[in-house]
Amino acid sequence: MFVGIFTIECILKILGIGFATYISDKSNTFDFVIVIGSLLGLAKNLLPLNITALRLLRAVRLLRLAKSSQRI
Repeated sequence: MFVGIFTIECILKILGIGFATYISDKSNTFDFVIVIGSLLGLAKNLLPLNITALRLLRAVRLLRLAKSSQRI
């Protein structure tokens, strides 16, 4: 479920501000990598990849999101 939400967020940001502007922000670049990694994780049955590191990055994104929400 979270993969879908983060993917939609990524797509909407890219459509709203453009890919070049989106990817120039480090936070968005990190999010983009996580979304792509998560999508690869969902397709792991089709791709013979070891995605443990990608799962770790996805967990880091959730922690970063929780940390930023505490600031608000």
